[in-house]
Amino acid sequence: MLFGGQKAGYFAYDVKDEKEVFISKLYIHQDFRRRGLGKQLLDFIAKEAQDLGCSAMTLSVNKDNSDSIRFYISYGFQTIKAQKVAIGEGFYMDDYVMSCPVQ
Repeated sequence: MLFGGQKAGYFAYDVKDEKEVFISKLYIHQDFRRRGLGKQLLDFIAKEAQDLGCSAMTLSVNKDNSDSIRFYISYGFQTIKAQKVAIGEGFYMDDYVMSCPVQ
């Protein structure tokens, strides 16, 4: 994503089960946060999800990432479960899975 000609962030998503879009990456560089870019990205992904016939967007977010969790909740996401996934050598991803209906 570009903002004023500068790289401001990136995102990636995938369709799961033809019913939901899973947002695997959504990152806005700290210099560009609080400018509405995250909402623009989610709006874009929601439109894509609608066009694909999906009814929801889902994502996972680290339980300690309170700023992102607040942002997702403000957009309409709700926590649907907690998950702890082993990623090797005794390390885990300790996340919430969040979902938001696509309208």
